[in-house]
Amino acid sequence: MRRCHLYILYVLIAIAAPAQAEDYSYIRADGRPAVIRLVSMADSAASIEYWVEGQRLSEWQLRHPVFRFCCGDITGDGIPEIAVGVVKATRYSPEERNRLFLFKLFDEELIRPLWLSSRLSHRLIDFTLEPEGTVATEEQQPDGTMTRVRYRIGGFGLKFVEYIND
Repeated sequence: MRRCHLYILYVLIAIAAPAQAEDYSYIRADGRPAVIRLVSMADSAASIEYWVEGQRLSEWQLRHPVFRFCCGDITGDGIPEIAVGVVKATRYSPEERNRLFLFKLFDEELIRPLWLSSRLSHRLIDFTLEPEGTVATEEQQPDGTMTRVRYRIGGFGLKFVEYIND
C-alpha cells in the first residue's frame, strides 16, 4: 500500500510541476525577432519550440532527459542551429549515456534534425557551441581520463578538427 501512495505522490508532483523554459533570442535576416525555446516537462520530456514575433511556427518533441541546450550558427549560413544534449540508449549502445542532437531551422521556419548522434570519439560528458562555428566537447576516454575535442559540422555529422589543450 505504501508504494501506491508514493507513486500517487510522484504523479501529482510531476503533474503540478511547472514546465521550465530556456530561451535563445535573435533577430532574423528579415529583421523580425525570433526565439528558440526549450520547454522541459518533468524529468524525461522536453520540446523545442520556434517562435517568430510571438507566433509558434514549429515544435519538436524530445522524449529523453535533457542535460544541455544551446544555439549557434555552426553551418555558417547565418541561421542558428540548435544543440541539445539528451540522455538515452541507442540500438548499438544499450547504456543510457549523454548524446548530442543537432537541429536546423529548415527555411528558417521548421525545426528538423541535422544530426542525431549515437556516439562521438569517446564517451560524451558535455559540450558547448563556439562562436567560430565549432562544437567543443568534453569526453571521457576508456581509461577514465578526460579530453576536450573540437568538431566541425561535415557532410554527415561532426568531423574531428583537433584536441583542445587548455
